[in-house]
Amino acid sequence: MNVQLGHYNFPFEMDAFEFLKQYIEQLNRAFSKELSKDEIIEDIESRIGELLNENRKDKVFPVHLGEIQSITQIMGSFEDFTDATDANREETTSAQSESDIRHARRKIYRDQDDAVAGGVCAGLSYYLGWDPVVLRIVMVILLLASFGTFFMAYLIAWAVIPAAKSTSEKLLMRGNEVNLESIQQFVREEANRAEKNARKWGRKVEDHWKESRKSSSLWSGVKWIMGLFLLFFGFGLLFLITIFMAWSDGGEIFLFGSDIQHFTTWIAPDGLGEMMLMGGALIVLAPAISVLYTGIHFLLGLKFKKKWIYLFSTLSLLFGVLVCTYTGIKLAKDFDTEGRITRNVHLNNLKGDTLYLDIAEDPYIIGRGNDEEDVLETVSVEGDQRVLSNSVEVRLMDTDRNDFWFEVIQTARGSNLAEAGNRANQMDFRYSFDNNHLKIDPYFKIPVQIPYRAQSVQVVVHVPSRKQVMLNERWGWVSWKDDWNNQLLINEEGYFHQFY
Repeated sequence: MNVQLGHYNFPFEMDAFEFLKQYIEQLNRAFSKELSKDEIIEDIESRIGELLNENRKDKVFPVHLGEIQSITQIMGSFEDFTDATDANREETTSAQSESDIRHARRKIYRDQDDAVAGGVCAGLSYYLGWDPVVLRIVMVILLLASFGTFFMAYLIAWAVIPAAKSTSEKLLMRGNEVNLESIQQFVREEANRAEKNARKWGRKVEDHWKESRKSSSLWSGVKWIMGLFLLFFGFGLLFLITIFMAWSDGGEIFLFGSDIQHFTTWIAPDGLGEMMLMGGALIVLAPAISVLYTGIHFLLGLKFKKKWIYLFSTLSLLFGVLVCTYTGIKLAKDFDTEGRITRNVHLNNLKGDTLYLDIAEDPYIIGRGNDEEDVLETVSVEGDQRVLSNSVEVRLMDTDRNDFWFEVIQTARGSNLAEAGNRANQMDFRYSFDNNHLKIDPYFKIPVQIPYRAQSVQVVVHVPSRKQVMLNERWGWVSWKDDWNNQLLINEEGYFHQFY
């Protein structure tokens, strides 16, 4: 005889089938006064099927009498219900439930009854013995601390951990033993909870119906105003995306304050910049679609919402966040390590005690100011080289030597030291010295195929004590000391003062 028990189908010997049939009939009589009798019997049959399936992984012969008798002994005898009163039964079940929570081995399931999203946190709270609110707070903190990457772990858990659908799965999730008493108690509690919720919501619906007739006209006006506002706001966001993408050949990136073309071709080449811009557009597109549809929904008074629209906008937002996170991490990794090339130059043939420090003209950026201008605003292209006119800094420092000397420090960044050092070595920076005049270019050049990785040049001029430095009128281009333009400075033990 083939018998269907829950999701499983088993071949039974006839005497085993008759025993199971009598067992179910006796349980029907024992639970005859229960309002949820059919649900209890169905859950008991499903649990018997689960236990048989666990015991019969590789068995092909029919279920025999001894096997089904051992299963029913695990589930419990129907005499437990015919000989005990309801009060005693509830007391016994409650004590048994507390013991089970302490000692039974829990299984991991997703709790969809107390779910906020997928029920992962609610299910894990039973397994770990944590309060679900605390676990959700921890999840949010991890999500923010990982800049969204932890969200992938949550999605994987959502996909891998099964949902607790049957009564036995819900009991195992809570760590309770699955038998006749626990199934009856759980179904009874669920029925009572459903009845209380039905009464509560029934009262709310009744109260809402009474109040809705008074405020329906006012609410309609508020919805119309909200719909109009959301409609214009949604169109504004879509217009913002259109302008944002239309400026892909120029213009400034919002929040970045730099040219889009520089960003996509120089700062984030090889398609990385385009991917980041696409992710940003998707992040803005998600609320634009939701806001626009909600506004139309309010204005037209639609009765039903298209959930797929909100699903699409949510997926758009998640995909945009993932794309921006991936590209951001990859771009940040390329700025991780600093490499530097240092050259020391001695000025032994200097005549007298005064060094004339001249900052050369800048033929590439006309009308440039001081060194506080944005680096990307002072970049130009000459043939196969890119000219950086705002990344050179000159400093004056004391030295215990008797002669003037200076050092040129070229720095760049990369994903490792070798890559950063190679980029620093490819910088073309020039200076000259003639007749006590040290002439320094306020710019340097790099090949156009080299991306921007914070390349900079620092020139440190070491001045012996009681000797002078004469600065020209362009000193403010390479130093924050604008008031030193056209000044003769003397070094007095590391302090530079105007020489009178």
